[in-house]
Amino acid sequence: ALVTEPTDDPNDTIVIAGDFSIKDTDGKTWIEDADVKDAKAVWETDDTTGEKYGVIYIDFTEGGAEKFREATEQNLGKELQMWVGAMLLESAVVNAVIENGEACVYIYGCDDERFEELEKIAAAIRA
Repeated sequence: ALVTEPTDDPNDTIVIAGDFSIKDTDGKTWIEDADVKDAKAVWETDDTTGEKYGVIYIDFTEGGAEKFREATEQNLGKELQMWVGAMLLESAVVNAVIENGEACVYIYGCDDERFEELEKIAAAIRA
């Protein structure tokens, strides 16, 4: 996956490159690009505080959903990491087996500029 975006400097671009993966802390890859059906960035609002935050939703294929369920089952109480190439997107401790075929990355304190970044990351995951 490769997404490029021009910056204010015409000689410079932001590049998000590499394949999407979910790995455990031992480096085992549980999920790869082919396991992803869709990814999108959306705004959500906290019902209690009214604070807006960004979310990247990642939907897996049927096979990917099964792999993700297995990954969360085998790593309960441990950390799983989401990567796009060499960029660590999220690292979280697994608190429950996730069986719905979807992963979410929540970005609090997200402004419009950061949200545009999330959209580019979602595009790179989809690519």
